[in-house]
Amino acid sequence: IKSALMTTATVTDNTGRNIIDEATSNTSTAFAYGSGHVNPQAANDPGLLYDLGVQDYVDFLCSLNYTTKQLKIFTKGKYKCSKAMIKPQELNYPAFSLVFNEEKSSKYLTTVKRTVINVGSANSVYTVNVTAPNGVSITVKPEKLIFKRKNERLTYTVTFQTSSIAHQSITNAFGRLTWTDGRHEVKTPIVFTWV
Repeated sequence: IKSALMTTATVTDNTGRNIIDEATSNTSTAFAYGSGHVNPQAANDPGLLYDLGVQDYVDFLCSLNYTTKQLKIFTKGKYKCSKAMIKPQELNYPAFSLVFNEEKSSKYLTTVKRTVINVGSANSVYTVNVTAPNGVSITVKPEKLIFKRKNERLTYTVTFQTSSIAHQSITNAFGRLTWTDGRHEVKTPIVFTWV
């Protein structure tokens, strides 16, 4: 349900304008609205879903070096870290949040993967459209997801590249990755932070 709500949300208000941050009267960012305003009608037919189970979230906490004692707070002792450790950005979540630490390197290059499930029609073809944050280069492979059947899973990779010079004076940049089959728009926010 969460994936459907997030990927079908809109970043415009009921008049078709960008959502405004009430505190600043400026155009809002993903820090203020997350994925956007929930659109219940669209969420009933999202087209694609990003699937996550409890073990996925546990492995995410493990990737953040949570101790067994800390994990028990969340899992009541029922779950443990799996052997397949992931990087935090590998959580199959319908959003991308990347942090570039300029003290460690002047260049940043990382590739993450996501898996989506076709909950729409069989024989669906989704094409990607990327609005990259300023100063960030984004490559998606493949650029088309071709589903032969309903409930089929396909994986894609996203490569993010930037440098310390690219952002100049900004510390955060926002973008969006959208898969569309002409009927559905499966939107995923992108947040890039330089520290």
